[in-house]
Amino acid sequence: CKSLVLSWKKLMPATGNSDANSKQTAVENNNKENEKESGKAVNSVDVRDYCRKKLLSAIETSAENLKKAEKFAANLEEEIFKVHKEPNSKYRNQVNSRYFNIRGNASLQERILKGDLKPSDVATMNYEQLASDEVKEARAKWNEEALRSAEEKHVTDEFCTCRICLPPWIKN
Repeated sequence: CKSLVLSWKKLMPATGNSDANSKQTAVENNNKENEKESGKAVNSVDVRDYCRKKLLSAIETSAENLKKAEKFAANLEEEIFKVHKEPNSKYRNQVNSRYFNIRGNASLQERILKGDLKPSDVATMNYEQLASDEVKEARAKWNEEALRSAEEKHVTDEFCTCRICLPPWIKN
């Protein structure tokens, strides 16, 4: 037992040097934390720059509208960043969603370049509002067909008129 305690004492620093070691360790830890924070800040700036460039590439534009498109892409990225406060996965998903919707929707691109839409509006639009006119028409057609097929499958029964048997969208 005594030999075990003596071997542990050999491993421990001397008491006079413990204050110096603890100060040095504290300084090293502080430096490491600063490096992590500055690395995160640089990484954050890189991600945001990449997202701005990605949004700009979605707005296919001519040379005459390039400045307007750059300004819109920067403002759109800023609005998305305001919502999420950091470039996390939700932020990147939002940027990717806007990228694919703008890229695939010529009418949306035109409205953006004309100035009909503000960056704050585009940042808060849902998928239905961002969809092209063809997609909106197809969705309306699918919904109408689904309701019609539900009405056709419904068996009218004068005996049973409860809400379970008679959904509210079906009228007698």
